[in-house]
Amino acid sequence: VSNKNGKAKYNLGENPDLKPNTALIYSGFPFPNAEYKNVNIFTPEMAEESGRSGAYFSTIVKITKI
Repeated sequence: VSNKNGKAKYNLGENPDLKPNTALIYSGFPFPNAEYKNVNIFTPEMAEESGRSGAYFSTIVKITKI
């Protein structure tokens, strides 16, 4: 999984409950020995105009099978 803000490897699966072209990646608080990186590496530093310090719609990632 990658975008202009970062890249990381995850084990992903399909979920028919999600909208097409939507990724849902669970990754908890970043611990030094964690197997997966925290997904916040993909979000921009600045909050969206909609506020509340979230990146609701602006975080676009590319998923590549390896």
